[in-house]
Amino acid sequence: MMKHIEGEVKQFVTKDLITRVGLTEAQVDRSIGLASQATRKVINESIARTPDLTRQLVDKQGPTPGTKEVWEHVGSTYANSLTKELGLDAAKAAQVKDAVLPKMSAGIIEHANGSEEKARALLTEVR
Repeated sequence: MMKHIEGEVKQFVTKDLITRVGLTEAQVDRSIGLASQATRKVINESIARTPDLTRQLVDKQGPTPGTKEVWEHVGSTYANSLTKELGLDAAKAAQVKDAVLPKMSAGIIEHANGSEEKARALLTEVR
């Protein structure tokens, strides 16, 4: 299912990342994979510390103070991955993060449909 979400994100952001940020299509693909990895890593670590966080993360009402902090941590982890693994400078990494992560988080929320069980399945999926 995460592969499906990654595909949806790619459809939304590829043109923008190529024309506005100057990425290649291969970099776009890799950046979306890195977003998925960062999202799953940070959220799973957060859920391990606070098990009831899953429900809050997929609540369609929007972020709570606790989930806002988690998503911010996902963003910083992702931006760091973009600079280290793709060699993007901080400004480009920020542009990519700002384009990709909102779509990734929206996709997770949409596919989980408020279900804690579905969210756990999405976020713990083995690749």
